[in-house]
Amino acid sequence: MSMLRPKGKKSLESDLERPRLAKDWPGALTLLRKSGKNPEVDLLESLVSAQKSLDAGDKTTARILLEKVNASVSGNEEALALLGCLETEEGDYKRALSFLEQIDSYKKFSRDANTILTYHMRLLLDALRNKAVCYEHLGRHSDAATAYSEAWEFGVAFFLGSFVDAVCKQCIENIQLRLVEFHRIRGEIKQSVDVCRKILLSPLPPSADTAYKVEKHLGRLLVQQVPGADYTPLARDGPRYVPSDAVEEGLLLLHLYDETHGIGEDEATLFDVFTAGYCKRRGYGQLITVYERLLATRSAGMHFWKQFALTLIAAGKFKRALFIVKQCIALFPSEPVFDLLAAKLCVNHLNQVEQSIKFGREALRKLARLESEAPNNPSKLLQPKAYLSLGISYSSMVDCVLAQDEKALLREKALESLHNAYLLDPHDAHTAYSLGLAYAEIREPSKALPYARAAIDADPSAGHSWNLLALLLTSLKQFKDALIATKAGLQETDDISLLLTKAKIEHVLGQDQHALHTCKRAFELWKNEHKNDQPLSTRVGLNGVALPMSDAQSVFSVKESVKDSLDESLDHKSIITHAMSVVSDNAADADNINLAKAGVGNIDLWLAAAELFTELGEFKEASACTQQARSLSNLCADVYYQEGCIEEAQKRSEAAVEFYEKALAIDPSHVPTLSRLGALYAQLQAAAPAERRVGQPIDVRGESCLTTALRLDPSCHEAWFNLGRVYEGKQDFGRASDCFLTAVELETSAPILPFSILPRSVS
Repeated sequence: MSMLRPKGKKSLESDLERPRLAKDWPGALTLLRKSGKNPEVDLLESLVSAQKSLDAGDKTTARILLEKVNASVSGNEEALALLGCLETEEGDYKRALSFLEQIDSYKKFSRDANTILTYHMRLLLDALRNKAVCYEHLGRHSDAATAYSEAWEFGVAFFLGSFVDAVCKQCIENIQLRLVEFHRIRGEIKQSVDVCRKILLSPLPPSADTAYKVEKHLGRLLVQQVPGADYTPLARDGPRYVPSDAVEEGLLLLHLYDETHGIGEDEATLFDVFTAGYCKRRGYGQLITVYERLLATRSAGMHFWKQFALTLIAAGKFKRALFIVKQCIALFPSEPVFDLLAAKLCVNHLNQVEQSIKFGREALRKLARLESEAPNNPSKLLQPKAYLSLGISYSSMVDCVLAQDEKALLREKALESLHNAYLLDPHDAHTAYSLGLAYAEIREPSKALPYARAAIDADPSAGHSWNLLALLLTSLKQFKDALIATKAGLQETDDISLLLTKAKIEHVLGQDQHALHTCKRAFELWKNEHKNDQPLSTRVGLNGVALPMSDAQSVFSVKESVKDSLDESLDHKSIITHAMSVVSDNAADADNINLAKAGVGNIDLWLAAAELFTELGEFKEASACTQQARSLSNLCADVYYQEGCIEEAQKRSEAAVEFYEKALAIDPSHVPTLSRLGALYAQLQAAAPAERRVGQPIDVRGESCLTTALRLDPSCHEAWFNLGRVYEGKQDFGRASDCFLTAVELETSAPILPFSILPRSVS
């Protein structure tokens, strides 16, 4: 017996509609008794009595009555729907489906010819929903998705353009929301996104509450789970703004949700979604505004303050971030995480090493107290990080003092702290790397090597660990093994610094063509990493306002003609020409670059290329590279130092001195410049260095530069050798011999590039 009724036909069930909707079962039974005795009345009386029993919780009586109806009138959809829902509640999904799958009248519905009573429509939608639920529990996922979709589409088609029963609409919306979650749980993110969009654009508009839920859910999906390649943009419809990618659309939806509904205290994780979205687009300015509004309008917990501080760090606002972290320390005095964050800020970004040490010690003190109060407190897991922070801070402090006994004491403290960190967490790659670097800096490569290898085992994708291993091998003069290490590292990760080390090793081994190939690859890698860089302002603004985007271009342009690998058969000059076509830059490109994005890393690339060309005797190309580096920053001592090296290699000593002096004007403690300039002064018997220029004998200036260099870095073997040459020129052969012996001893453990090129920071 179908629930469909011919349009306009009056029936007894129509009279029963009001008491049934009101669940007035006595009234409905009274009405039936007044109608006399006939099979239809008996059938309806059994159905009403069954509903009355169900509402009273008497499922046994209800089941007996419904099975009696189903046996006497085969295919009675009302009885089938009630039996199916009853068995679904009982958890007998197979039996429930045996009833629910018989209901098919909704497939024959025609708006022009049929209608369905509201009471029956409620039953029908509930039955279709329960059928999908049964399919889900039985693992028939495809059937479940189809059942949910059919129920939704039928409900929309029935109520479109007419009065919508509130209960039916709520049932339809529950079906819609379940279908969204059904696809998400099964990892069908694209289908889940499509369902969300379909709900929001449905001809039967969702209620405000459902729309808010869908906007929130869709925003989360787009920001966190939709890869860029899988994103399908919205269809352009007139002047409507169309987001460019999944993250932008997701952020717009979340802002819309926040503006119209507001993010409640129980929805705090939505701010983490905002953070993820804006960080993907590097929209740190907008994210800061979001957190400022949050913290100004509500009482926020520790997590929000921490996220705000991390956002400021990502935006490069380090001083303000430290201020916020200090406020957090005051607000949450027992939490060591903020002391660790303050220590990280001080040593990594603000060069406040003494402050970093104080924060690290305070973090250890708090951790010790927490462990004594609650031995199982999870905060004790931060102890390795605290020791690591202290160790790196002590290592950084070594560069800030001049007295050798102070340097030795700081190195001893650094090694002790790093060893403590390693003992607590021997599987942490950064701890092993930092300990290896600390030993490398005191020229103990045999002790450093095991830690470098341990760091690589823990994280093979860390380029700096491979670089440390390669430099340690070069300090042992195992250049071929070092080259093998760089090649192995580059199979794990594309690291520009590692490529530059590889190029240097190849040059030392006489593989100049390979070195140029490697240099070319480094530039191509840098270009690929930065070709999609966007300014910090994204296309999404607060309140859904679209912001313009500019296409930041690279400092250099790799021409299509040189993208393919160079032929090994090319002669030396051709290799240089091809490599220069990679590292050459158009003026227009230089004008368009976002210099804040270029950073020091690109300067290092140009200088590495310049050094390589200088050693190959290609001075024109070397000068072109230093010019590009200077265009990025004219206050970099390394740039003027390299220009001085180019002039000195061409026997232009006076020009070289001028560049070296410019480098020292920018950085008076630049050891490579002091060493080269001291040697050059001695050769030219020129004027004294800048700080002692007036009244000094000519030949003292070179010695002064070199002694200053050795006071700053006693391990610089070039400075010792040059100082020996100075003493030799003064016929002080005893001191000259001591200097030469020291230079030889240090050179035997000197890496091909200084260990200072490796990053030393708190992770």
